Amino acid sequence: MGSEDELTKLKRGLLTLVPEEGRNLVEEAFDFARKAHEGQFRKTGEPFFYHPLRVAETVARLGLDAEAVSAALLHDAVEDTPVTLDEIEKRFGASVAQLVDGLTKETRIEKRLGAGSFYKMRDLLKLLVETTKDPRVLIIKLADRLDNVKSLGVFREDKRRRIAQETLLVFVPLAHRLGLWEIKRELEDEAFRYAFPHEYKRVSAFMKRKGKDVDTYLQKFVIPKVEKALKEHGLEATIKYRLKSLYSVWRKSVEKGIPLEDVYDVFGVRIIVPKERDCYAVLGILHELFTPVQGRVKDYIKQPKPNSYRSLHTTVIADKGKYVEFQIRTPEMDREAEVGIAAHWSYKEKKPPKDHEIFARLRELVQELRHCSNPGEFIEGLKKSLLPDEILVFTKDGDPVVLPKGSTPIDFAYRIHTELGNRCAGAKVNGRRVSLSYELNYGDKVEIITSPDARPSSEWLRFVRTIKAQREIKKFLKKEREKLYEEEGKKRLKHLCRLFRTDEEGVLEKLRKLRSFKDRKEACFLLGSNDELYRRLIEEAKRERKNRKEKSVQEHALKLEGLGEVSFRVAPCCLPVPGDEVVGLVVKEKGLVLHRRSCPNAKDFVKRYPERAVPVSWEPDGKLYETRLELEVRPGPAPLATVLSKFSSVEAKLTKVVPNRWATLVELKLKVKDARQLEKLKKSLNDLEEVVSLRRL
Repeated sequence: MGSEDELTKLKRGLLTLVPEEGRNLVEEAFDFARKAHEGQFRKTGEPFFYHPLRVAETVARLGLDAEAVSAALLHDAVEDTPVTLDEIEKRFGASVAQLVDGLTKETRIEKRLGAGSFYKMRDLLKLLVETTKDPRVLIIKLADRLDNVKSLGVFREDKRRRIAQETLLVFVPLAHRLGLWEIKRELEDEAFRYAFPHEYKRVSAFMKRKGKDVDTYLQKFVIPKVEKALKEHGLEATIKYRLKSLYSVWRKSVEKGIPLEDVYDVFGVRIIVPKERDCYAVLGILHELFTPVQGRVKDYIKQPKPNSYRSLHTTVIADKGKYVEFQIRTPEMDREAEVGIAAHWSYKEKKPPKDHEIFARLRELVQELRHCSNPGEFIEGLKKSLLPDEILVFTKDGDPVVLPKGSTPIDFAYRIHTELGNRCAGAKVNGRRVSLSYELNYGDKVEIITSPDARPSSEWLRFVRTIKAQREIKKFLKKEREKLYEEEGKKRLKHLCRLFRTDEEGVLEKLRKLRSFKDRKEACFLLGSNDELYRRLIEEAKRERKNRKEKSVQEHALKLEGLGEVSFRVAPCCLPVPGDEVVGLVVKEKGLVLHRRSCPNAKDFVKRYPERAVPVSWEPDGKLYETRLELEVRPGPAPLATVLSKFSSVEAKLTKVVPNRWATLVELKLKVKDARQLEKLKKSLNDLEEVVSLRRL
């Protein structure tokens, strides 16, 4: 035990937290508990009495009365020392004895909640029963749990994790139900440290960095502006802010499937004003100063939360585009927000609020749990009351995972890792094989069976609940469809090349006239996924073939040495003119067709049928021949007009104009006598500053 001076100092400190009329009772309980625990030590090595003393200090700070503080001091005496409840009742009264009894475990009952669970069913049921009789029982128990969790570092890792998990499973939700926000916050972060050690370190480091940025930002851009505006409107206010708990930030990241950096509401700014009507005045001022976020204004004053929490909430976009959450409340609301139901001892004549709706629901819960015939029913009933919107399940190694109510093994798999979800072939829950659409229950132990051949199914989208699972399944299915469409598009591109009797670039050019695309890959996807587009190109190819037959393209006579005058056609793919280096190709049903030697189609034909290639020298004959040019012209109508004026000496027709920010793409069909005239025209065009580039098609 500590020195007399130290203990005297600790006693004085505790008594200052208790109303004067109850100090004698608390002092007597202090001395009694100290003597009862004499010679006992905790696993940490400190005297055992320091534990109930810290619990009592927490209870006193919450504003509970002398009876509750005394019960906190004595809560371990009956279990861990020879002291009996009768002794406590004789010395401290029936009320204190009942509180101590409510905090004493049912050690005779060994029936547990089932594999992977940690509580004796009767112990927890007894705690809830006693709470419905006197709410102070649960508040003292939560203070006791908080001090125990803070000492977990001395235990084995498996025991640390077990206690941390049961704290998150049961005691944190109970603190939430009572509105004990400070207790809940501390319980969460202390349990988080041991239930998720790696995540805790990562989030802790992130929030440490974030805290510095938040301080700088709020002090520079937000708080001075708000203070000035409130003063101008004659409103007295206290402004304070703090970072959210590590656990709540991590939970938000996990539940939304986003990195920590994308969780924007990691801090809250609290504005405390004297009267309720002032809260609404402050809300209006904030919305004048900053841009409110739609759907993020919540009035918990007119419609309090089930645990009696009252406050006005709004999220705004402040300077530099940052989101800031404001909580606006009166001092009374602020106290209730911090200590929840415990505030009623200060504001309601220090009487336990047995008629409060929180305890009405707890009484209903107790009635349901009394009739449970097995641990499974018990935990199901408990979870419906404590966590109606979410469940907590475990991996096969015992790591806890938070999921929305109604989640399935698929949701669980994607919560762990995207690849685990994509390779999910089956699942076991509590060692039993279940369907992938099976709804997980609170406390289930889940094992995912994987296969390298497994793939997400569109059927999964009917029953998954989490946003991340839905997003990842859709992403996977989209990639799979894109691969299939791209492969089909490649086949269709080859088919169109044959129909148009041109190369891929020629087909892509025709496709570009109908639909824009970035590259060949996207073009193949378009062709593979859009049947209508593919049919339109096929029809266009058929029309071109028909026109070629009907119009016979450009047909002329050419004198060949030893053969005299021979009819020929000009190939439409490269449109040669007299003076070009050409090659004659003998094609069935068409006769002699002239191509430019550089034409890819001519090269391919000669490679396959060298015996059908005829050397030709084509001289000007006074006739006009069609060819094509493509130009890039500086943007704007004036440069385009200047360029087009150069075509006054030849017959030319615009076939395509595509403007953009940097240049206008122009395609023309023109008729010239020979290659010499064409080259002269190209030179005069290249000399223009309006022309960016030029090429013959």
